[in-house]
Amino acid sequence: MDLTKYRAKLIGNEEERAVSPVIGVILMVAITVILAAVIAAFVLDMGDSIGDSTPNSQIGYESNAAWDGSSGSVEVLGTFNHEGGDEVEADEVEVQLESDSGEVTLDANNGFSSGDVEMPNFDTGDTFTVGDSLDIEALDGSEISSGDDYEITIIHNPTDTILNSEEGTAP
Repeated sequence: MDLTKYRAKLIGNEEERAVSPVIGVILMVAITVILAAVIAAFVLDMGDSIGDSTPNSQIGYESNAAWDGSSGSVEVLGTFNHEGGDEVEADEVEVQLESDSGEVTLDANNGFSSGDVEMPNFDTGDTFTVGDSLDIEALDGSEISSGDDYEITIIHNPTDTILNSEEGTAP
């Protein structure tokens, strides 16, 4: 039995044998490069982000225990403090105050002022950055009165995310 005939069919001649390893090496290198690029894109987050992203900000609130709603004058009800993280643009923020006496929304459209509640040190075009403080001033008998339970919420409008929400009772 002559196996040279079968050997030529199974293995091929000298010219045919070199094609397969070269193509195999090229394909393996191409697959390795593509896999490395895909993994790098996920690990390094190189893709475009879609839409607005929520600012990663740590915003604290400190109520003013000395607020005396019976005085009839505008006083600081509390203060928001930017304690760390991303800056927040005034044009993207809305502050809601809800109390037993009423509700008010402060935003850039109304200059962060509505009736007898305002944020005098925050205005359109401003930026709330680390170390900044924002006062909420209120006059007794408007949207909040002495003894009212209240809730103050800062909302990032583009992402509809609550950046901070605080509850308290007006002294």
